[in-house]
Amino acid sequence: MEFFSLFYQVGVYGQDLFYHLKGWDNGMQDFVAANNQFPTICLITFLSTALVFVVYYYILNHPRFNKFWHWLIAMAILFLGIFLYSRGLVISDLTGVSEHPIDPALNVSTDNATMFGVYNGVLSCILFFVLSLCFRFGSKNCKNTPFKSLINRK
Repeated sequence: MEFFSLFYQVGVYGQDLFYHLKGWDNGMQDFVAANNQFPTICLITFLSTALVFVVYYYILNHPRFNKFWHWLIAMAILFLGIFLYSRGLVISDLTGVSEHPIDPALNVSTDNATMFGVYNGVLSCILFFVLSLCFRFGSKNCKNTPFKSLINRK
């Protein structure tokens, strides 16, 4: 479970939100493993990124979609989806409609939720870029997107 927290240990969106998502219980003054939301968030982020990658490179896979800006559109759709999911998750915790309401002792606001959504969206875009560099060569028409590789120059 600690593996998933590694991706989110940056202080971009606030330490209190990190504590909440990791499962901080103020009554016990410790982290509760059952309340850790990072494995679910990380799994949804990685699977969504892999899904967008497979759809772009192997399902769409058409000469019409092998331009750089088509690849940027796929990345923008991924960013928007992950941003909305991540921000919505924290907002639902803030309003108390989820099963993990935020402890009142933690100082978490909607700005923290927005920054977490941006961070998680950027993380998914970085993963999409890495997947594009490593596994695009099986695609027939889009293997040179977002740019031609040194291996594949023709």
